[in-house]
Amino acid sequence: GGSAFSGCSGLTSVTIPNSVTEIGESAFYNCSGLTSVAIPNSVTEIGGGTFYGCSGLTSVTIPNSVTNIGSAFSGCSSLTSITIPNSVEKIGGYAFNGCSNLKSVVIGDGVLSVGERAFTGCKRIESIISVSPTPAKLSYYDPFEETTYKHAVLKVPLECKSRYWMAEKWEKFAYIEEMDMTPYRGDGELSGMVDVETSTDAEDGTYYDLSGHPVPLPLPKGVYIHQGRKVFVK
Repeated sequence: GGSAFSGCSGLTSVTIPNSVTEIGESAFYNCSGLTSVAIPNSVTEIGGGTFYGCSGLTSVTIPNSVTNIGSAFSGCSSLTSITIPNSVEKIGGYAFNGCSNLKSVVIGDGVLSVGERAFTGCKRIESIISVSPTPAKLSYYDPFEETTYKHAVLKVPLECKSRYWMAEKWEKFAYIEEMDMTPYRGDGELSGMVDVETSTDAEDGTYYDLSGHPVPLPLPKGVYIHQGRKVFVK
């Protein structure tokens, strides 16, 4: 329920059971020691303030069952990348506000709207990949920082650059590039994280870094996109 573990600063990891369909508002509010969380495929909504102020959270995988993200990850200052799966339709206002070390963002094919100030306070964003050929509606109150519009590279599907340059708010991006979105579509969904013990365990096919650049084998340790899935090489 709401505020269930609020302020549990000694909590370092949590596994949410498959019976849960919604993570309540402020459930893990200010759990500053939390470094990882496993969200099951049963969850469809992540409420407002769910992980607010979880400054130690370094990675989170949002499953492709989620359709709505509230102001869930505001103040998660240790997050460096986030992938919004294709199942998500709405990124709420202030969803990732204050994620000051966020560098790369993937916005899935199903996102229809991005709320106000969703990515403000994220001044280190270098790359945004928007998978959909149709630009999502951006809030009148800018979802991104002015520095993001000026310096980050927005990557869009092939032959869709003009659509984004003509779309409200998207046209503010100074750098828009086209790229093949096949790795991010996979079977139609950006799905959960897959662990790979070493680079020799990697499957055949092209791997991409979170900025959309192909990476040759053998893979160094890190997180990659392969056939629509995030792959973590240990």
